[in-house]
Amino acid sequence: MKRTLSFICAAAMLLASSAALAKGRSDKSGSKLVLKIGPPDTEIWVDGEKKGTADKVTELALSPGTHQLDLKHKGDEHIDQVVIKKGQKLSFAWKFEDDKPKASPFDDGTEAPPAPENVEIK
Repeated sequence: MKRTLSFICAAAMLLASSAALAKGRSDKSGSKLVLKIGPPDTEIWVDGEKKGTADKVTELALSPGTHQLDLKHKGDEHIDQVVIKKGQKLSFAWKFEDDKPKASPFDDGTEAPPAPENVEIK
């Protein structure tokens, strides 16, 4: 009975250390994804796991291979794939359009059309 219990404990510790080692491999590969995402409150998801928002997440250590990048901002979504090689530092940039309305239709630098002539204003 003691041998069986010892074997089960040893197997559990071996599985736990193997999982920790596999998880640590992505950090040791030196592969990094550098993110330049906007606006700051954009949610960043990688392979279905939320990583945070653009104001806090600017670089991720990833295992080499293909990863799905999902960016979410105020109901909009952008999905892309990145392929990262061992030891590579890959940059990815994306910016959602700002949803603030312009103060006036002439904020783009054009001038307002001239007022029509011969019009009487009362």
